[in-house]
Amino acid sequence: MDYRLKRHDGQYRWINDRGIPFYDTDKTFIGFIGSCMDVTEKVEGQRLKEMAQNDVLCQTFNRQYSHQLLVEVFKQAQENGLPLSILMMDIDGFKSVNDTYGHSAGDIVLTKVAAVTKSEIRGFDILGRYGGDEFLVGLVHSNLEAACKVAERIRTAIAKAEIVVAHETSIRVSVSIGVRCLLNEDTLDELINNADTKLYEAKSEGKNIVSG
Repeated sequence: MDYRLKRHDGQYRWINDRGIPFYDTDKTFIGFIGSCMDVTEKVEGQRLKEMAQNDVLCQTFNRQYSHQLLVEVFKQAQENGLPLSILMMDIDGFKSVNDTYGHSAGDIVLTKVAAVTKSEIRGFDILGRYGGDEFLVGLVHSNLEAACKVAERIRTAIAKAEIVVAHETSIRVSVSIGVRCLLNEDTLDELINNADTKLYEAKSEGKNIVSG
């Protein structure tokens, strides 16, 4: 196991402790034998890496790292003629949640929306918090028809979710989703922008809508 100990100089260090039970010739337990190693640099290095890649609040990739992952997927899709779809998703009326219930409630809503979205996509798909209350989903090897079905599942699941934002106070929210499948875009940013255009179409059509 890994655990943290306070050293004699007051500094905390991470220790990796490995041990096995030790018996005498009569099979009587007489203690443990093993080793302890200081792994502080390894543990803290991994934490820094995760902080650089993840959105801590929503437990998704952050904008920079999700974009980095999608660049590689985009190149593979272009080179091999494979489908790739992008979903741009925005929480409808999110400002009113913050204004009515407070920013802590807004954080709860963001966390719930991210969790529901993650449950509706595959493990190798890419989910990133794009900024504020907007999320980006990269659906690997998915054409427009398949992507629209996934987007509709996400939209429906979020609309049905009951989100407890305070003691005995629960709310429901909806999302609008724009869908774009790689067609003739030369860059990933162009593909994302086209998905974003579809998102604004969904917003203008009345929200809680998938536009693809």
